Amino acid sequence: ARWWVLALVAGMSVLAIGAAWNYPVMVVDALLADLGLGPADWGTLCGAISLGLALVSVPAGALGDRLGARNALALGLLALAASLGGRAYTASFWGMLATMIGAGVGRALVLANQAKALAQWFPADQLGLANGIGQAGVGLGIGCTFWAVPRIVASGTDWRTLSAGLAAALAVLAVVWW
Repeated sequence: ARWWVLALVAGMSVLAIGAAWNYPVMVVDALLADLGLGPADWGTLCGAISLGLALVSVPAGALGDRLGARNALALGLLALAASLGGRAYTASFWGMLATMIGAGVGRALVLANQAKALAQWFPADQLGLANGIGQAGVGLGIGCTFWAVPRIVASGTDWRTLSAGLAAALAVLAVVWW
């Protein structure tokens, strides 16, 4: 069972941290054109993700202590799913700003509680390996995102559909995890 938990944590890193965080960079031109935004708006939106992450990281860790890593991670995945789902339908800068902050909140919940979840399943002499495997998912998610997104977009998929698809994948991962 613990290797299943590790696979799910690595999957969280791939989807929640690697892909969900980085795919907007690959579709920025289409996203800005669709919403009628400019480069300064994009800078604000990118900063909003980090703002959500920074403001919620400490409470996210405390929430994991209070509710348990399992519940906190599920909430984080659902927050990311809601953020990306909302992103697929937003029509304004302010709507996009809210979804970007929401993505940071979801990411904070995931980041603050992954190691805690692994510590509940792995002995101390294997915890470093487990955390290393879980965090390798970040690089895998980023790499796969930068490889896959241009190909997905070239096939005719727009950024909104891509957002909705990632939202669905995150929601499924949340249900499987919980």
